[in-house]
Amino acid sequence: MPSSFRTSVKLILLFFFFTTCLSLNGQSYHFKNYKNFGFSSNQIFAIHQDQNGFLWFGTGVGLTRYDSNRFITFSVNDGLPANEILALESVADSMLWIGTGLGLSAFSIKNPNDPDFIFTPVELSSFSISSLLYSNNALWIGTRRNGLFLLQYKNIDDYTIQEIIPAASVKDIKPTMDGQIAVLDNSSVIFINSSGLIENQVAVNSENRLKCLIEKEPGIFWVGTESGLLEINIPDNTTEPAKLTGSSKYDYNRLIRQPNNTIWGGSGKGLLKFFNNHVELIDRSNGLPGSDLRALLFDSEGNLWLGSYINGLSKMNNTTLVNFSESNGLLSNVVNCILSETRDQKLIGTDLGIFKINNFSLNRDERFTELNNNIIWFIYRSHNNDIWIGGEDILYRFNHNSLKEIKIPLIRSECTFLDMLQSRDGTRWFCTTIGLFSLKNGEYKDYPIFKEHGIRSIWEVEQLENGRLLFGTDNGIAELINGSFKFTGKENGLPDRAVYSIHQDQIGRVWLGSDLGVILEQKDGYRLFGRQDGLQGTIISQIMSDALGGLWICSDRGLQKFTPDGPVERYGIKDGLLGEEFTTQNSSLIDEKGNFWLGVFGGLSVFNPNQPGGHGGIPKMYFSRANYIDNNVQVSFLNFENARIDYDNRNVSFQLTGLYYYNESDLSFYYRLLGLEEDWQEAARNDIIRYSSIDPGTYNFQVKAVVDGKSVEGSFVSKQFVILKPFWQKGWFIFITIAAILLAAYGFFHYKTRRILTENKKLQDEINKNIEDLSVAKATIENIIEHSGSILVTTDLKGRIVTWNRRAEEVFGYSKDQILHKNIKSLDQENDLWNFPEILKEVRKSGELRQLEIKKVTADGSLIDLIVTATALSDKDGKYKLINISMEDFSERNRLTELRINREKLLAGIEALNKLLATLSHYINNSIASISGMAQLVELDESYNKKFLSVTNIQIKKIQAVLNSLSILVNQLNLKTRDYVGEQDTLFDIENEIEQFISSVQSLSGKK
Repeated sequence: MPSSFRTSVKLILLFFFFTTCLSLNGQSYHFKNYKNFGFSSNQIFAIHQDQNGFLWFGTGVGLTRYDSNRFITFSVNDGLPANEILALESVADSMLWIGTGLGLSAFSIKNPNDPDFIFTPVELSSFSISSLLYSNNALWIGTRRNGLFLLQYKNIDDYTIQEIIPAASVKDIKPTMDGQIAVLDNSSVIFINSSGLIENQVAVNSENRLKCLIEKEPGIFWVGTESGLLEINIPDNTTEPAKLTGSSKYDYNRLIRQPNNTIWGGSGKGLLKFFNNHVELIDRSNGLPGSDLRALLFDSEGNLWLGSYINGLSKMNNTTLVNFSESNGLLSNVVNCILSETRDQKLIGTDLGIFKINNFSLNRDERFTELNNNIIWFIYRSHNNDIWIGGEDILYRFNHNSLKEIKIPLIRSECTFLDMLQSRDGTRWFCTTIGLFSLKNGEYKDYPIFKEHGIRSIWEVEQLENGRLLFGTDNGIAELINGSFKFTGKENGLPDRAVYSIHQDQIGRVWLGSDLGVILEQKDGYRLFGRQDGLQGTIISQIMSDALGGLWICSDRGLQKFTPDGPVERYGIKDGLLGEEFTTQNSSLIDEKGNFWLGVFGGLSVFNPNQPGGHGGIPKMYFSRANYIDNNVQVSFLNFENARIDYDNRNVSFQLTGLYYYNESDLSFYYRLLGLEEDWQEAARNDIIRYSSIDPGTYNFQVKAVVDGKSVEGSFVSKQFVILKPFWQKGWFIFITIAAILLAAYGFFHYKTRRILTENKKLQDEINKNIEDLSVAKATIENIIEHSGSILVTTDLKGRIVTWNRRAEEVFGYSKDQILHKNIKSLDQENDLWNFPEILKEVRKSGELRQLEIKKVTADGSLIDLIVTATALSDKDGKYKLINISMEDFSERNRLTELRINREKLLAGIEALNKLLATLSHYINNSIASISGMAQLVELDESYNKKFLSVTNIQIKKIQAVLNSLSILVNQLNLKTRDYVGEQDTLFDIENEIEQFISSVQSLSGKK
């Protein structure tokens, strides 16, 4: 949180000086000076970029080439006729023409790694070459006081030089928009067609020396003089001073056009920029390292190179950037808020009050001098155009040219006003460090419910297109719905607690800036975009949309363009911004012209990223080294396609030249050697990449450029080469070696053949005998299997029957033709506990299954009892291939065993019955004896007749009870008259005998 104590005593004392004596045109630009980067010449006359991308500088001490990594200087020792280089021009990618103080020279630049002096035309060897232009396959050559020439060149021995304007002192040569050549001499502008004929000559009446020329628009030319700028209107045939606001009395040395058609000039006082009929001087007060500029060039990346006569080389790598800071009048390097009051005027809130910038002219805003020492956090314009200003312990309203402090009666302690919004219903909302307050119809209201939800600071308030009113706080977001607040925090799925910024893009999506990155509100929750999604800065203070709907985020790592698919651009200190950490959610904006106003810790930076002005381009790359070692000597194969390298020289090395001028230190390389490796490895600019002891084969060394940690599409080079096989791997050596081996083998073979033939005959006889024995054994085994008394069946692992012997046919009733290749599970009964699939599964698992009693179904549907033994048969590798099943039919044996057991049980029952009958006979005999004795008494004395009848009835009942018991026992023993298997005798009819006896007893009883 900014503090008022950050304002230093020194600034307070100087404040009144600045406000009373300074009407500020406070702006600075980002320049880089190369004095301390290896370029030591202070005197630069010409700057040129060839088609290979290299930069060339004509200096007072020779010709210098720059590849964004190192400077190489050429002088008279390399063939130049003089060290004073005044003009430069190139032809495609093959020739560089150099205008010197003593003639014209030519360099071959076809090989980027070895620019080489070619020749100097003797016809011009004594002339001072002031300007060069290549057009329509011819070179226009301007000299000092020796005329204008046209050179047509084929080679060293085939060129022509034609004098076009004798004795002219040529100052500048430029192509015109209608295809002619415009030449400026001491007193006129001469127009020449492509054939070298003068079409028109316009006199320039001026007391000042003419120095440079440019076509402002078709038919309108500007001529720079030593004391101002003249405008020549060719159709009207008029010459007059250019109508420009700002000072025009500069010493013009050079005029050039930027790709966006902005015209720039180099003067004795600094750099000149022309826009909207206004000229702006950029000098040391704006950051320019030096004055007296003699050479200007926009390179292919949009950087502006400046050559000074006394201060050497510098570069402006973002021509659209303007900076405001303490060094040029802003007084405070902390910009907290920006309000676009009109199209051309912005209000800037800082830690030292409010400034205004009108058309890039900086001044104190006299309306707010009362706030000069206050920390301003927001400047807001309400519906009735009142300007509200909030800051550290202050809240003001400006209307009708009156500034009035506002006191909210509900606030009784110090606080900072962080943000403000007037919603559509007219309510004014105030976000502070101690809670939320509102003002409607003159009534103030506070909202203690925020504290109940752990919220102290409300950072931002935003009303969306659909009317939703959202508040970003230090503990999530709050939304006002029908007079009540809904709070959403981490416990509700919000990825982060702190929400500094709320933004709705052009398609209606809601984005939140947090401490962890950018949060997108979705129907089913929230999605966080952070470092894993390519964001370099994740503390998001502000989110903005440009005119095309692109999202831009202000973070702790500068300004970054953002899409859900990944960030695509980032701007920071290296791009000229005064800082990379943004101050508040109100510190930046995008105005109607597309300019970005960025308030950072460091000041205010203004630029338009959509205008040409530099932000890097596609680096160009060349191999500067491709060597192998031959007898400890480095041999280059740089200029060979698919070089063939001997096996003994298979140690190779590479080095790259990368051309990247926007921010040279951002460029690095990633490389790999296909055929040896697939993954990319990183290398710095100056690294030598070495590979040792590479195996024979075809290889492709690939390199891609990486800028600021990101690969650049389209910046890629490769070099193929072949490591040849050693002689012992070559065909001829292998052929000779094989032939020698074969010859030796033939001799040895011939020697061994006779012995082998003899041994072979013996072996063959033995083999024939063994084959005969095997055939007999095979037949024997097959006969044994076929006539075995056991059922022998073989199946594959899936249960398909492979073999089926005769015993299996007899038992199951299936012939071989019926059963082979069918599944053995057809022998299973329904709901079989041990079905054959289970048996096969167990065998596959354990290898065998022994003595398993089972029941299976025959062809006629009957069941048979079997005892099964199954064994898995494996191949030579131990893998199971077949399963052998041996079965014994125990059905008849089991039936006989059951009969024998039943017979033994019967005999035991009969023996028990005999014993029982003896006992029963005793009881019957006793009863009969009793009846018989009583019968004798009756015969002697009839008076015993009644007694006899009583005794007889009792005894008969006893006998009947005994006989009934016997009958029950006989039925239980199943003693009936029938034959038994294996018995010749027939049992007596027990049932009949018993029945007769009972009848006799009953008859006897009846008679008595």
